[in-house]
Amino acid sequence: MKAIITGGIPLNYAITSTGLTLYLDQDFINQMTTFLPMVEALMPTEDATMTAVKAYLQDIPTALQATTSIKIGLNFVK
Repeated sequence: MKAIITGGIPLNYAITSTGLTLYLDQDFINQMTTFLPMVEALMPTEDATMTAVKAYLQDIPTALQATTSIKIGLNFVK
């Protein structure tokens, strides 16, 4: 993970007429999926909510393979 974010987390941005959008692009998100098993292993198993979250985490790589474009970010509106 350190090698991926050595220079910081690579946020992309877009300035629009209504504000600013900061986002992670699909390339970075695809690289981060290699760490999902570690995240899953840290989650408690006796918690029903965490069990559901784990199921979603397991589906992320498959969903990304079927996705042509994804951006996870924040919109800051004037």
